[in-house]
Amino acid sequence: MVGRQTEIEILKKGFESSKPELIVVLGRRRVGKTYLVRTVFEEKIDFEIVGLKDGSKEQQLRNFGYSLKSAKKSDSLTVAIDWLEAFYQLTEYLESLGEPDRKKVVFIDELPWIATAKSDFLTGFGYFWNSYVSKKNILVIICGSATAWMINKIINNKGSLHNRMTRRIHLFPFTLTETEAYFQSRNITFDRYQLLLLYLAMGGIPHYLDMVERGKSAVQNIDDICFHPQGLLRTEFDNL
Repeated sequence: MVGRQTEIEILKKGFESSKPELIVVLGRRRVGKTYLVRTVFEEKIDFEIVGLKDGSKEQQLRNFGYSLKSAKKSDSLTVAIDWLEAFYQLTEYLESLGEPDRKKVVFIDELPWIATAKSDFLTGFGYFWNSYVSKKNILVIICGSATAWMINKIINNKGSLHNRMTRRIHLFPFTLTETEAYFQSRNITFDRYQLLLLYLAMGGIPHYLDMVERGKSAVQNIDDICFHPQGLLRTEFDNL
């Protein structure tokens, strides 16, 4: 992985600690939050769920059920009636793993998509943390691209999650130096002027930089990616 050394160290310290940890990961879409967490922990994640964009409460609960079914490697699917029941099911699963000395890892991605108004997700999550995780050797990582929502609802929470966050990562785009190192890791070489043109057009967003092709100049890449009718970023502004 290019860069992200400070962020990797924060995640590793959370995993190596002997107390329950709640790590909040912030950052705009496409900046690499999910990639960072999955790369650092790889097979260490015991349960992972990714929120459904524009999903109803019923769809999110079914998604949770599918994620738990996958984690259990089970053939049966159980869909909870609400988030209290869903997190109780997660508690039962984590208990079934045994190994009390091993740090369990729970990863909840795109949290704002799940915790919509009237979903009562935060009620269930607060129950999960306060009644179970706070007494166990568990690391919970929550990610969200809606930074203002994450700050207001999680970091500055005045209810059951008040002061529960133990570590925070705000993932920013690559710097120019990191962008150059990223291209070098892919055996793509640009002079500093070409590099600056790409950076001015795309910023240091890894998802965008991954679209740059070897053998083309900066201008050719920008034209193909941003302005060609089939360009992958031609409609990115509207998509975001």
